[in-house]
Amino acid sequence: MEQLLNEPLSVFVSYSHRDEELKDELLEHLSLLKREKLIKEWNDRYIIAGDNWNDEIITNFKDAQIILLLVSSSFINSEFCWHKEMLESLERHRSKEASVIPIILRPCEWHSAPFGEIQALPKDGKAVTMWENKDFAYLNIAAGIRERIRHLQLTVPKNSFGIQQLVPGDECINNAQKNLYLQILKNEYGVEWLNGALKNKPNTLNFMANYPKKIEKMPCSGDTFYIGKNDEIGNLVSPLRGKVERASSYKSVQEIINESKEGIANYGFHSHEEFEKYIAKQKYPSENVFCVTLKDIDYKELIISEGTSKFVDLKHGLYMLDREYDIFIYRDRIKFENIDKLLQDEDFIKFKSERSEHNRSNLKKMDLF
Repeated sequence: MEQLLNEPLSVFVSYSHRDEELKDELLEHLSLLKREKLIKEWNDRYIIAGDNWNDEIITNFKDAQIILLLVSSSFINSEFCWHKEMLESLERHRSKEASVIPIILRPCEWHSAPFGEIQALPKDGKAVTMWENKDFAYLNIAAGIRERIRHLQLTVPKNSFGIQQLVPGDECINNAQKNLYLQILKNEYGVEWLNGALKNKPNTLNFMANYPKKIEKMPCSGDTFYIGKNDEIGNLVSPLRGKVERASSYKSVQEIINESKEGIANYGFHSHEEFEKYIAKQKYPSENVFCVTLKDIDYKELIISEGTSKFVDLKHGLYMLDREYDIFIYRDRIKFENIDKLLQDEDFIKFKSERSEHNRSNLKKMDLF
């Protein structure tokens, strides 16, 4: 699917006519993308008298580079939407001929549908009609589509670790090989965010950092993300870590503020007002930022004692571990070592012998790679 940077991408909208009003509201929010000549959108309301409607649909469908599935119970119930558009769009998605993005308009059973494994919009698949203010839902959708456009138009090769950013339209599945990221907080703002998170301890947590450029080695769904800082005596410690649910290297601060206000994203602060005060302190509050959503948060503090030289420096305190090494946690310390070497470590052998069979469960080899 080759595309010149100055050519708009063709977008096909598949929807049920019972959702006409919601479709029109969505397209209104995509107007800026059209004015910027990033997309040229088509739906069946462009068919005029005298046209063969079936030929027009087939032609525009086959030309489309992005296919939006406007999902509702009416869409799923429609024979034409289901068989003629949805199933065929998935074939094009799998063959990389087009990129499919499900847009959840109204609450319905869609997770078990054939498109259920594809990253949907709005965030977390929360239906548009379930948002207190639908404009925020459409804003989230427009930002997600913009991210997909950037993903398609900018040819960024896979890095040596084979990592790509997870954006709307990607299949949200666990990769066969997992990676570990370490974010070391180096300024007072990062520590302020961390203190708020440690105080409130949410199960799902968002981290943001004002990186000036796109991060090419992006965390993917299922990776593990550690937050690190230096304590009072100079130890590098990790007060929390979690599994990556999603990540974006280019998210607007305004979208982040809106998500916090709507209660659909938790940045660790007790209230949205506290979060806004925190945002106002940032050096470049108008810039787009790196953002990662973490789930299954573990708040036990661990000392990162060995193996940090194994980390690849990505940018601005963000590191990634070389996959050849294993990760062990024992005595509240993290060791990043080759398993064969570690098993010959005298201290490690002594530690194992001191433990009962029951307590040995405290020793965990983390299968990340």
